[in-house]
Amino acid sequence: MKLVIEHINKEFKNAQGKALSVLQEINLTINKEEFVALVGPSGCGKSTLLNLTAGLLEPTSGTIKFTEVESNRQPRMSIVFQETGLFPWRSVEENIAFGLEAEGFPGEKRKKRIAHYIELVGLKGFEKSFPHQLSGGMRQRVGIARALAVEPDVLLMDEPFSALDAQTRTIMQEELVTLWEKTRLTTLYVTHNIQEAVMLADRVVLLSRRPGKVSKILEINIPRSDRDKTEYAEEIAEYIRIIWEHISNDARAALMEVNANE
Repeated sequence: MKLVIEHINKEFKNAQGKALSVLQEINLTINKEEFVALVGPSGCGKSTLLNLTAGLLEPTSGTIKFTEVESNRQPRMSIVFQETGLFPWRSVEENIAFGLEAEGFPGEKRKKRIAHYIELVGLKGFEKSFPHQLSGGMRQRVGIARALAVEPDVLLMDEPFSALDAQTRTIMQEELVTLWEKTRLTTLYVTHNIQEAVMLADRVVLLSRRPGKVSKILEINIPRSDRDKTEYAEEIAEYIRIIWEHISNDARAALMEVNANE
């Protein structure tokens, strides 16, 4: 199964009713079991593209579809946001159960699946805890477990670790790598963090400044589990340099454009 994004354009109306182009002619195919990161300067439309993919927004034109789908089967998507959106009155296991309840998933099977994903994300022993009793990293694990529990075909992640402190963020990145190796879920991941993109993704898709266009796609040809090893440090640094050069050039061009219009 592939996720195919074809000829996507998205416009919003500003306060004066004028059309503002946010995304322009986006074409991207995400293969089964592939981890793709979206990176670009602020305002380039990364989160908009993710929300279009999730069906939370409608494109102005173009299509987002699955190909090579098994017959009589509706593909599933789950999304993890920066803000976990956990229900404060629900325990860890009750929050994870939410999507399964909405699908009418049978009680005993639901309990077993919830227990499986609680253990998978390292929250065993915290089943009855409430969100206010958990650290930021633990709350995000609950959000990830909730997204995984419905066993989606595609996992969408929008800056899931950006609200965490640097140390917790690094730990969560390492845990996500371990989790991904176990689930092999097709993943589309939005981040501002260049190093995070390089450490996590099979491919990094660089979007230009608004209107966002696919300006470059980098394939990270280093085994994911080896990317923190010293022998790959120079290669990792080169990927980071290429991405930073892209973002900084676009950011400077956007700034000059703003100054010229003042």
